[in-house]
Amino acid sequence: MSEPAAETPVEAYLALEAASTPGHARHEFWDGRIRAMGGASMRHNQLVLGIGSELRTKLSNGPCRALVSDMRVRLSAHRYVYPDVVVACPPEVDAQQRPETLTNPRVVFEVLSPSTAAVDRGDKLEAYRAIESLTDYVIVDPDRETFDHYARNADGSWLLRTLSRQDSLQFAGLDVALMLDRVFD
Repeated sequence: MSEPAAETPVEAYLALEAASTPGHARHEFWDGRIRAMGGASMRHNQLVLGIGSELRTKLSNGPCRALVSDMRVRLSAHRYVYPDVVVACPPEVDAQQRPETLTNPRVVFEVLSPSTAAVDRGDKLEAYRAIESLTDYVIVDPDRETFDHYARNADGSWLLRTLSRQDSLQFAGLDVALMLDRVFD
């Protein structure tokens, strides 16, 4: 990811994104820095598709929706990201922005890659956990075939469980169990 030396106002970032051709370059915005999003490996894409497909099927009869990769999420007034998979119940978007921006993520999945692992486990983890609507943050490690599941407890604290492909992943308040071996197949 490339970063300019000088900080950019959020308005300039939003204008850049609005002018981008759909399906082309995406950029995240983090406290005045624009980060270009690079392409992903085949394994990364297969995992995102597997997670998104399983969630789409399991959520089809309710108000929640699973969205993948191109759904921008506002973390704060100065932070915008594109998670690999996000669930919202029901999705609320800021339609004034182009592309539309999701404002109420409930479950977020980030699939690790060598270039994003430190940010996904560090800055993004802390920023996502500060969002009131978020109940679950899941970091998928394709090399170890594990899921680090951060779940918000009723008292606001967070519990971390590391799951392997033999486990199932359940989410607070959602009648959904994700069989992890199906995601990896």
